[in-house]
Amino acid sequence: KRGKKEKKEKKEKKSKKEKHAKRDKSEKKHKKHKDSKERREEERNGHEEARREKRPADDEEREGFAKRARAGDAKEAERERPREEPAGGSLLPSPASSRSDSDSD
Repeated sequence: KRGKKEKKEKKEKKSKKEKHAKRDKSEKKHKKHKDSKERREEERNGHEEARREKRPADDEEREGFAKRARAGDAKEAERERPREEPAGGSLLPSPASSRSDSDSD
């Protein structure tokens, strides 16, 4: 009987140690995750601050790019227009001339 009791106590001690080890391991993992999360957040905040400081120039640059893009679209449209003209050399592109025909009906 005494041997059984000792074995049981030994087993309980062992399981307690394992539980503690498991808990410590999970706490360590949690802490590591939390630390890296905080570090990422700090990094992100730093980038946002830098972005905020830089923003006015970026907006101007973006606006300039948009203007250039619109100018490019206009040039592209100009390039495409002559191809749509009929061989007779009409000033209006073919879709517009067909529209004016339907208006007169």
